[in-house]
Amino acid sequence: MIVFGQKKTIVVGVDVESSILNLKPNFGVFISNSVLVGTGFSYSSTNSISQITDQIILSPYIRFYDNSNIFFSIDYTFSQSTLMSETDTYVNFKNAIVGSNIGYSKNISDHLYLDPSIRLSYTSNYDNNGIDGYISEKPKAFQIEFVLGFHFRL
Repeated sequence: MIVFGQKKTIVVGVDVESSILNLKPNFGVFISNSVLVGTGFSYSSTNSISQITDQIILSPYIRFYDNSNIFFSIDYTFSQSTLMSETDTYVNFKNAIVGSNIGYSKNISDHLYLDPSIRLSYTSNYDNNGIDGYISEKPKAFQIEFVLGFHFRL
């Protein structure tokens, strides 16, 4: 058994989220031996015959480790999607997600770590249908998903 201790301070990786098979690159810095602060981010743009959708996701987080490589994290995810249809109307969807993960960090090599975790999140959605001042609230939701993280520690 390897006792957890940080010799590397920068973490770069990708999380694979099971709910929609989302790949989320992330970057973090250990501010102590047991506390990692960072952010996940992604941008996507899809084009079809009838519409263009752009999405930006930003997910700052803080992760706490114990001496047995188990971690707990808290994050706040903000995503914004803009859709342009054939009629040139924009629909601006915004999501705010508060989540937490509990998982285990396993070193595969000196720099590569595998971080599987279970994630519980709460989502609040609303959109602006291209009309100034009009906000339509969408249903709120709880979600549980499996996350598989691959991280390089430098």
